[in-house]
Parts: sequence; structure tokens; C-alpha cells
Amino acid sequence: MKGSGTGYLVKTGIKSIWQNKLMSLASIAVLSACLMILGVAALFSVNMGEALAYVESQNEIVVFIAEEATDEERADLEALVASTGNIESYQYISKEDALKETKEEFGPDSALLDGLEEDNPLPASYRIKLQNLDYMYDTVSTFQKAPGVETVSYPQDVAETIVSLKNMVSIFGIAIIAVFVAVSLVIISNTIRLTVFARRREINIMKYVGATNGFIRLPFVVEGMFIGLLAALIAYFAVWGGYQGIMNMIMGTTSQFLQSMADSLIPFGEIWYWVLAGFALTGMGTGALGSVLSIRKHLKV
Repeated sequence: MKGSGTGYLVKTGIKSIWQNKLMSLASIAVLSACLMILGVAALFSVNMGEALAYVESQNEIVVFIAEEATDEERADLEALVASTGNIESYQYISKEDALKETKEEFGPDSALLDGLEEDNPLPASYRIKLQNLDYMYDTVSTFQKAPGVETVSYPQDVAETIVSLKNMVSIFGIAIIAVFVAVSLVIISNTIRLTVFARRREINIMKYVGATNGFIRLPFVVEGMFIGLLAALIAYFAVWGGYQGIMNMIMGTTSQFLQSMADSLIPFGEIWYWVLAGFALTGMGTGALGSVLSIRKHLKV
């Protein structure tokens, strides 16, 4: 197709938006709302993932070494800790270090522990930070079976809660995207269908004189993509303003809890291009797909 022909078809598609401006405005408004909800859900999921990742990184398991463990068992355990997967970092805590830390926790009452240096009841241990709590039980099981291990302490309830929250956030995000993409497709399809219906005789004539499906389809696809692009830009600036407003409000509060929550949020400046690209691709893709679905049956002559 020549450039002039393509330009004519593109202009026709954009002109059709103006001719059906009321329905086009309705489509833009509804699609903008859908994209805004999608954007909010996506940003919520991303920030929730970051917050959960931070909480996850603060969790650790503690492998206590048995008092009667032999030197060989201790050496084998150290090698096991160093070679086991799913470990972010680890630290060896000797009996002396354990007693010192306990005294610091007692604060002014640390004198109650005086005299325990010669007969220290606290065991040596390894404090281990895990990479992924999903595999925590496998890692704990590995150490529980190791010779020379007295017991393994791990945050079972916290781990289960975090894993459940991660799964819920993922499922919620996917469900929201699926529902609103479907709603957007219906709205775009109905808008394009009005245009197709108004031009149905013209479409039939073009088919009979040999016009290709692509030639006939292009103006409607352009119309749908342009509606999607306009909706995407509206949604982007709305989400941007809302996100920055919430960030500024939280940063301006005196609450330490809210301040710490703000620190875990991702600055919009780091993700703006992903948000804009996501809106544009989703909006234009939804518009194009809705147009193709609407005109499909009219191309069968």
C-alpha cells in the first residue's frame, strides 16, 4: 500500500472518532478508568512485593550446635552451611558471643548473668538469612538431619503468612488485569461497531470491487488504537499525580511507621517509563483488538 493511501486511511480512522465523538468520549472515559484501576493494582502489587521482599530478607533461621558435637561434626556442619542453596548469608555465633549478646539484651539487669562465663549454658549457633522463604522448610529439614545439630529455630508462622500474601497479591493482580481488559474490549468493540454499522454499505461495496481486508480494516484499527492511546495518556497522568500525592502526604507526616512505609515504596521516577509503556501498549493493543473483533463479520461477503 502506498504512503498516500495509508495516510488517507489513517486520517479516515481519526476523523471517525470525531464523527462519533459522544461514543468515543464514553469509550475513552471507561478505558481510562479501567487503565487507572489496572495501574493502581499493578503499582500496589509491585510495592507489596518490595515490602514483602524486605520483610522476607529480615527473617532468619538459627541452627543451634549440640554441646556434645565433635570437632568433625562441627567442621562438617560449617561446610554444609557454606554449600547449602537458598542461603543469602550466615554468621557463626560462638558460646561467648551468645552470652555477650544476651547480657546486652538484659541491659541494666545483665549482672544477673555474671559468673556464667566459666559454665556457659548457651549453645553456639549459625544465624542464616534465606534467599526465598518458599523453600524454607527444605532448608530447615536439611539442617535438622545434620549430625551435631541440637535444634533449628525458624519463623514458621511469619513464613507461611508471607508466602500466602505473595500468592494472594499475584492472583489478585492477574484477576484484576483479566477482568478490566475484558471490560475494555467490550467497550471498544461497541464503539467501533457503531462506526462499522454506519459504513456497512461502503464496506460491502469495497469488498465487491476487490479491496483487501487490510485496506478496509485499517481505519477502524487506527480509530481503536487512537482511542486506546488517549485513554492511556489520561490514565498515566492521573496515576502519576495520585502516586506522587500519596508519596508526598506520607513523607510529610510525623509518624515513624508511615515514614518507614514510604521508604519501602518505589519512587515513581524509577518506574515511570514502565508505567507509561504499559499503559500505551495495553490501551492501543486493546483498542486494536476490539476493532478487529468488531469488523470481522462485516468482512465476510
